[in-house]
Amino acid sequence: MSESHVLTGAELLLECLMRAGVRNIFGMPGSHSAAVYDALQHYTSHNATGESINHILCRNEQAGAFMADGYARTTGEVGVLITTAGPGATNASTGIAEAYSDGIPVLLISGQVDSPRVREERGAYHEMDLQSFFAPITKWNTLVRRIEELPAALSEAFLHLRTPRIRPVQISIPQDLWSARAHRQLLSQFALSGSSTDVARVGSPGAMQQALHMLRQAEAPIICVGGGVISASATSEIGDLAAKIHAPVITTTMGKGAIPESGPWSLGHARSLPAQEALQKADVMLAVGCRFTEVVTNRWQMHVPKRLIQVDIDPDQIGANYRVEVGIVGDAKRVIREILRETPPVDFSLWDKTLPDIQEARPAPRHWVISVMRELLPPETLVMSDTCEMGHTMETDFPVDFPRTFNYPANFISLGWGLPAAIGAQVGAPEWPVVCVCGDGGFLMTGQELATLSRYHLPVIIVLHNDNAYGAMKRIMRNHYESRFFEVDLNNPDFVQYAESFGVRACATNTEASFSAALRTAIRRREPALIEVKTHWEDWRERT
Repeated sequence: MSESHVLTGAELLLECLMRAGVRNIFGMPGSHSAAVYDALQHYTSHNATGESINHILCRNEQAGAFMADGYARTTGEVGVLITTAGPGATNASTGIAEAYSDGIPVLLISGQVDSPRVREERGAYHEMDLQSFFAPITKWNTLVRRIEELPAALSEAFLHLRTPRIRPVQISIPQDLWSARAHRQLLSQFALSGSSTDVARVGSPGAMQQALHMLRQAEAPIICVGGGVISASATSEIGDLAAKIHAPVITTTMGKGAIPESGPWSLGHARSLPAQEALQKADVMLAVGCRFTEVVTNRWQMHVPKRLIQVDIDPDQIGANYRVEVGIVGDAKRVIREILRETPPVDFSLWDKTLPDIQEARPAPRHWVISVMRELLPPETLVMSDTCEMGHTMETDFPVDFPRTFNYPANFISLGWGLPAAIGAQVGAPEWPVVCVCGDGGFLMTGQELATLSRYHLPVIIVLHNDNAYGAMKRIMRNHYESRFFEVDLNNPDFVQYAESFGVRACATNTEASFSAALRTAIRRREPALIEVKTHWEDWRERT
């Protein structure tokens, strides 16, 4: 074979990723993936077709997985992470589990020991059965044993990443295969096939007719929207349906922004007071692409009308948490389009008189930090919230008008997700403003990624509320353990000096005026920034 027709395993991987449309990769090199990085440097500059791959160096593989997750959530594209074998891959596991829990398309490519020694347990360093390890937290994974298997393995990986139910996948590639040589013709075995529309179903005719009959007979219908609507790009259809049948819309955390929360039919998050009031009056619910999780339903105490229509691409979700009268297995976009076609417009519903008053229901004024952010941040801002008291409050108190603009680790609820996810979001949408919301405890779990922020000069604004405590845990100890606080008060660094040591501009604030001024300045400068807001752990409203 002439050299022009030869590819190493590492080059074969990168060529396949390029053909899959991958233009950004997160990761950090290790001994079992060094050959990939040797090849990758030749792909970071434009090739003959003007294409290249951008690599973002993380400082810990857990953060790298969170970056790939944040990139995927905000762009709708596959987030790709490359790690070394053993501890590099296991470090990424929390981020992969988060993506699995929330249904995010992340591809983890892990190095592995030499192929003859895989699963031999003969003392190769970083040796581990990664396929068994990742099986519970991936939709599909595999070990590539021969270079000839690599294109087919990547083809199958992308098939799983593009077809519901979308979840992360993982591939292990032994280090000797990175340097193995193969004919360029192997590239012809890589093919992208499958998309959400390939398996999209409208639902059985009988179920559709039942659902249509229920909606026509409903006097006070309500629509509950989850992340499945955003994944299916069905947000405009939901808005059209709400207006056509005069039905208010509530959303889960993953569905936030599926309908403009400033619009006439939105009641915001399902835990909001307006949503809770409306649920008591509704006689039929159409739930689309939502799972009724423990957090969203307040441990399944949320009142759901007995007449429930549930639409989901995953049959296992139908009736999993609430009894349904009609279950429809199908693609959200196609199902809602069919309902729109077959449902006559409504001139009047019970909501027409009551909805304006319900929408005004508020338990208390918003915290001033949240109010200032909503006032000053452009509506297209991508907000990436870590697991924290402020972020949890923002689910109900921070209205957004566009999908994918408010993101939260909704069900695995991993501390430390916020900053790396914001980095991933900024990489995916460099022209959009990105804000990371976090608490002091979660921030320090991945705070080293300020180095990544600074290295690539990503203009992420970090709003860090510092109450010197694990605030959520302190609240639990107060409410359930007679205020016997133990190991929940924190000794924190000087966050301003900490950020500045990485080259990130920072300041501390403790009043509405000073925070407003700092945020205005950060927005104007468009550079990495950290704004510390000193708060008290009891500042945040009790969780509902």
